[in-house]
Amino acid sequence: MIDPTVGLDTEILKQLTEGMGFSMIRAQKGLIFGNGSTVESAVEWIMQHQDDLDIDEDIPMQPAVKAQSYKCNECGKILSNMANLELHANKTGHSDFEESTQRVKPLTAEEKAAKIQGIKVLLASKRAEREEAEKAENVDREKSRRFMGKEMAKTREQMEVEKRKRDAALRKKQKQEYARERQRIRAELAKDKAERMANKGKLSSKLGVDGYNPDGIQYELDADGTPTTEEGKDGAEDAVASSKKPKTAVHASAAKIDDYLTKVSSYRAGGDGGKC
Repeated sequence: MIDPTVGLDTEILKQLTEGMGFSMIRAQKGLIFGNGSTVESAVEWIMQHQDDLDIDEDIPMQPAVKAQSYKCNECGKILSNMANLELHANKTGHSDFEESTQRVKPLTAEEKAAKIQGIKVLLASKRAEREEAEKAENVDREKSRRFMGKEMAKTREQMEVEKRKRDAALRKKQKQEYARERQRIRAELAKDKAERMANKGKLSSKLGVDGYNPDGIQYELDADGTPTTEEGKDGAEDAVASSKKPKTAVHASAAKIDDYLTKVSSYRAGGDGGKC
């Protein structure tokens, strides 16, 4: 139940009571039941009902009026139900609503059809906009993919170029080391040859870790420095052939050198013992 006198215009009530001499009950009834909320409509109602027996009785409480709709206080739009209210709030961001006794007129069949058609057009427009946006996004993604592919290919090519440079530098270094080693061995062989010629085919020096100086091979040399015996020739050829083989490492280990010395030292030239 609600009090119908709540919310009445106090200025009009003051004019009716103080200015015109009506009682507060009659002034309130005139504003409530009169056709309008003006002084004239209130006076007209009072004059028509001044002889009623209950004119001066208290105004009874009125049952609460059921809301027929909802009103948006921000834009004044009347919404027929809560679903439309929520839709309006989500669409506009408005949040100030109140219940209203105003009944929303039902739509006719033609109005419903027109509204449905408008909704279809709106949805089609939204769908077209979304498809255009997706198409633009796909184009951007494809451009980005191609750009990244080109960058990756460029990076791979650059890495391959760098690798080829490193490989070429390594091969050059290995060739230089191999050439230096061959030069060192040739120098050692020339030194040995000169020493043999000076010592009648014999070597007095020993092989060290850092040089090629074996004394286990003794050859008889002729005038031009060539071994005179078959054993000497075979031993010299083996020594020269082994010295000309490419080396996988620049320096042999001490253990391998000792093993080679033991094997080569078992051969003697000139029939002075050892293997023949």
